[in-house]
Amino acid sequence: MKPKLITIFMVIILTPLIFLTWFGDRLAKGEYEEIKARFNDLQLDRLENINARIEKLLNETERDFVLLIDDMQATSPEYLRRYAQKYHLIQQMFILESNAKLSFPKINPTATFNEVSFYERTKSIWDSRIHFYYRQDESGLTDQKYGWYTWFWGDGIHLIFWRWKRLSARIIGIEVDKKALLIDVIGQLPPPKKSNISNSRTTLMDAKSRVLHQWGMYQPDIHERPKARLAVKAPLNTWSLKFFAADNILDELDNRISSNIALSIVVITLSLIGLSYYFYKENSRELKEAFQKVSFVNKVSHELKTPLTNITMYAELLEKSVSEKDPKSLGSIKIIVSECQRLGRLIHNVLTVASKQKNGVQLTKSLGNIDLVIDSVMDIFRLPLKTRNITIEMDLERDQPVYFDPDIVRQILGNLINNVEKYASIGESLRIESRLEGDKTMIVVSDKGPGIPKEKIEDVFKLFVRLSDKLTDGVTGTGIGLSISRDLARLHGGDLGLKSDQKGTSFYLELKTPGDRDENTSR
Repeated sequence: MKPKLITIFMVIILTPLIFLTWFGDRLAKGEYEEIKARFNDLQLDRLENINARIEKLLNETERDFVLLIDDMQATSPEYLRRYAQKYHLIQQMFILESNAKLSFPKINPTATFNEVSFYERTKSIWDSRIHFYYRQDESGLTDQKYGWYTWFWGDGIHLIFWRWKRLSARIIGIEVDKKALLIDVIGQLPPPKKSNISNSRTTLMDAKSRVLHQWGMYQPDIHERPKARLAVKAPLNTWSLKFFAADNILDELDNRISSNIALSIVVITLSLIGLSYYFYKENSRELKEAFQKVSFVNKVSHELKTPLTNITMYAELLEKSVSEKDPKSLGSIKIIVSECQRLGRLIHNVLTVASKQKNGVQLTKSLGNIDLVIDSVMDIFRLPLKTRNITIEMDLERDQPVYFDPDIVRQILGNLINNVEKYASIGESLRIESRLEGDKTMIVVSDKGPGIPKEKIEDVFKLFVRLSDKLTDGVTGTGIGLSISRDLARLHGGDLGLKSDQKGTSFYLELKTPGDRDENTSR
């Protein structure tokens, strides 16, 4: 395989591979971040579920406290002390009069140790003469009959549940045993070693970030930020639930995503290599067949050239020997000569294409008169042009010796004039001009045919392209003449272009033709 072809195949394989690798990496990162976000959201939902359990417990506790206070039959100190022992969450009961003064417990010699301790813990509340949360509207009735009150004292938060008694216009309250409440709350939570996710830990913390309960085997660092955090519902809203997990908790999933993408890239790579190899084999086969076809056409054209040359030569001899008194025979012989010349041009074009594809066409310049070559080409076409009623007008001004390749000039002019004969005979006019422009010769071949559409002008110079292929056009051809002519003109240091409109078409042939002095100087 040629290095250039190897490079092309490598580009074909590596370009999509590099893009797929980049895209796969972006996709993996994006998918990982999305899964990470979903994972954190899922943990937040888990904390919401746990919080809902705690909230349910607090609502049940609140309902129990309301029923307990409403079922009280007396408010004497002895009755309240006995009554408090009925429920494990009661640490101390109290009564607050409508004037915001505490009527029970009273600090006197009969007060118990718990009652004295309660008073010390709550002294700041009573000194502020707080009315808790009950409010009176215009009718004098409260719009809130019970609720919670929290305050900080000592090493943490303390809770009071209060109930307003309408008939006595007093508040009966309960100081909650926070240790007992914590035990009830922990009872709603998973045990310490249980965790649905390995390498993770969930904690319940108080306002000072002290751990009240935790479950899961993962041990977070002191300053590690939680993956998810949620405040507990009131009145425990100074507590919070936090979820911690190792940074590599999703690594296994990330590795699985990366492995799947890598496997996909490998499969695509192998597919690209397989397709490239298949196309290479098919391309090699087609190139081989094309080369064989070109070689075959080349050989056949060479085989046809020799007998055609003989036929043309003997036809021209016969033309000279036939008397002008026998116009019928002379006309037939001229047609034979003309068709032989047309076939010769076709074979010459085919051989040029084959030579160009194989080794390239070589210039063979010699000193000569280019106008004489134009005349010789016109002599070949006079009869077929006359048959089509095409008048010939020539304006030749390059009557001085220059260096050029006469065979190439003959082939280009033959193709251009043949083009006029086939496609522009309706205009019944052909004009050929030649002029000198520095070291270049400009030859213009014009007709008054139907013209070529602007969008089709470049197409006529493409190999094997014809503007019309309809059999009804009555025009035969291979679509190689103008393409060959432009290539030969450029090989000769010039170019071939055209201008066309509805009034006709003009081909502009430019050739580099240095004079004798210029050629010697360049040597």
